Amino acid sequence: MESGSRNRATAIWAALAVIAIAGLGLRLHYAVEQPFRQPPDAVAYQQIAENLYRDGSFDVRPPGVAHELQPTSSYSPGLPLLVAALYWLTGGVHPTLVLITLELVGSAAIPLTLLLGRQLAGPIAGLFAAGLLAFYPALLEYQGLLLTEPLAAFLLSAALLVFLRAVERPSLRPWLADGALLGLLALVRPEYLAIVVLLPLAWLVREWRQGRLRRAATLAGIALLGAVAVLVPWTVRNFIVLDRAVPVSTGGGKALYIGTYLDADGDGPKLRELLLAQRPRLRERLSQGGRLDDTSRQVLERVLAEVARTRYPDLETDAALGRMGRANLIDDVTERPAAFAGMLVDKAYETWTDAARRVMEREPWRAIQLGVVILALIGLATLAARRRFEAAVCGLLLAYMTAISALLIASPRRMLVMAPLLAALAGVGPAYIGCWLQEQRS
Repeated sequence: MESGSRNRATAIWAALAVIAIAGLGLRLHYAVEQPFRQPPDAVAYQQIAENLYRDGSFDVRPPGVAHELQPTSSYSPGLPLLVAALYWLTGGVHPTLVLITLELVGSAAIPLTLLLGRQLAGPIAGLFAAGLLAFYPALLEYQGLLLTEPLAAFLLSAALLVFLRAVERPSLRPWLADGALLGLLALVRPEYLAIVVLLPLAWLVREWRQGRLRRAATLAGIALLGAVAVLVPWTVRNFIVLDRAVPVSTGGGKALYIGTYLDADGDGPKLRELLLAQRPRLRERLSQGGRLDDTSRQVLERVLAEVARTRYPDLETDAALGRMGRANLIDDVTERPAAFAGMLVDKAYETWTDAARRVMEREPWRAIQLGVVILALIGLATLAARRRFEAAVCGLLLAYMTAISALLIASPRRMLVMAPLLAALAGVGPAYIGCWLQEQRS
């Protein structure tokens, strides 16, 4: 019996090695070849990192350019700070080397996903999850782009795994490490800032119901301390530079304004066309520079800056957009609640079902994406019947990201950050089915 267990463990780790090496090789191909043009956000991150390396300025503008289309403060600092650090360590600007380094980080999410799946439902779930993540085409393509998704997916999977382990064996170090990981995640993707509080809070509720609140409160405080230690330096920097309290970045105003604009269905391209239709002179002027739907021209950002300047000339663009977004939200809830609720449902659905990359629009990848989401929901329901707390934590993360997407911008890129968790949940059902079949044979 003991020999059989050892053989199974050896087979699992051997299978993981094959999957991880294959995933590493595929990611390395995209990091080196870089077959796709870098999108505007990637270009911005690259420029900020170069400026940090050359003169220490967190600035999105190239040398000699005075005007910025989108405020630098709206970009999350985590990725450019990491890239600038790599430039400093290697003594020069080496974009390909940076992508290879990020590819290694993205590949590290594969064994983390196995461990996460095993934590939820055993080794079969872990292997199933690792296989899904290793070969998921959209994530592979993102390894050739200087974007935050692969790094954030790694940090989220690591933070969730450490959290679940810390819950099982409460001690100071894992809780401190979990807080630090969540703080780093918020620096890379600011929408996850609330998770810094929500995960410890979920544990506090469980411990309170079981009469163990005092020690739990101490450890939850340690986790928050770890996150604060990571975030405070940047928050202090923002207070000095921006002269206002900004925990991570200022992009929330733009996201809220777009996401709550009911007549445009909370969609950026639709809003661009709607605002330009209302401003024919602006449309004519911008049309002279090229196609309005060319994302590299950042036409939407130009239009939003003009709208903000016209409405609130004394406010910064993001602050003005935030104020208009809050006004939109109040109007949506009070005057058109049914239409607003419908828009929220549509955006939530789009987040999990739209394709993050064009490759995911083709079969069989389209069916696989939808299948992973369905399997993850089945796995969550199955887990709820057996391991309630783990199911509650996983459900909390999925519900939070669904709510963020519904209220702000419904980008399928958000799904990629959650890919390790989705893959782990998708492996729960097959794992329990495998156990049931084994029991029937015995």
